[in-house]
Formats: sequence, C-alpha cells, structure tokens
Amino acid sequence: MISMIQGKIVDRTTESLVVMTEAGIGFELSVPSSLAVSAGPTGTSVRLYTYLHVREDAVLLFGFESQEQKALFLKLIAISGVGPKAAMAILSTLTIQEFFGAVATNDAKSITRAPGVGKKTAERIILEMRGQLDTFIESAQQAAVTAGAPADAAQADAVQALISLGYTGAEALTAISKVQEPGLKTEDLILRALRQLDQ
Repeated sequence: MISMIQGKIVDRTTESLVVMTEAGIGFELSVPSSLAVSAGPTGTSVRLYTYLHVREDAVLLFGFESQEQKALFLKLIAISGVGPKAAMAILSTLTIQEFFGAVATNDAKSITRAPGVGKKTAERIILEMRGQLDTFIESAQQAAVTAGAPADAAQADAVQALISLGYTGAEALTAISKVQEPGLKTEDLILRALRQLDQ
C-alpha cells in the first residue's frame, strides 16, 4: 500500500496534483481543492499522506496534507452512501474544525454546502460521526504526533487542554472553531474558548 508520497509538483488541476518523486515516478493524486491551491506552484516540494482506492473500473490515489485529514476521509467513506467523491467534496468545502463544529452542533446545512451531499446524507454523517468524535480526536492527534507534523499544534493542544478540564471533545472542538485565528498561541485559544463555553 502507498501511505505517503514525497516529491515535487509537476502539474495540477483544481482537484488534483501530479507529484514527481526522486525515483522519477509521477503520481497523480486527487486532493481537496483547498490543497490544490495552497500546495504551491509547480516545482514546490510536498509530502502527502495517501489512500489508494481500488474499484472494478479504476484505481484512484487520494492525497491529504495531514494524517488528521486522511483519517477523517477514511471515516467518511466508511459511512453508508458516502463515497470518495462526496468525502473529498466535504474536505474541499469545510476545514476539519468546521466539520467537527457542524457535527457537534447538528448543523447539516453546513455539510450540504459540499457539492453532491444532500440533506439526508449530511444527517447520516452527523449521526454516524457524533458518537465517534472523542475517539477520532484522540486518534487523529496521536497520528499527528507520530508523524511529527500536526496540522495545527496550538489548536490540538488547546483541544486537549479543554478535554483535560472536563469538557467533551465535541464541546472543545466547537469552542475552538469559534475563536480560532491564524497565529494565536495555545494559551490564548484556551482563554477565548473558556469564555465561549461560559456564555
């Protein structure tokens, strides 16, 4: 199985990247549209976590910028009625924090912003994911630590701190998602989240 690819971007579309490895092999990966934009111009070095999807008529390789993003993708495609295309649409439309917040607050409307995801599917996703939120948070954070590249260390630490104070993972994620801003330190995130939770 191909679990990670490192190399340079040699081509791109709005939904895919072609990455050339040092071995001279070019891999085409379907990626969230946000990653296709943020990965950088042609020639940029990238490291992507991958999932190989095999079906009767195609072999598809999906790429993710973090272990947390990949883990969420795998959780989504395990839900009845949610295939790789719909899961990728969700990751292209919502950040991980926004998705967690939508699940925690039963906000199906936000999830239906993803192309091809209807209300019934969004409600099923919320139902399936809500019971797994705390477990998913812990496993995703551990995977990020193991990989040595957490998606956002300050946010992960802040969520963990709130959980240690007695809040559930869903409550912690929802609060952090409402107060997060680029560049905020862990302690600032915790203080803002606590004020949010006290309201």
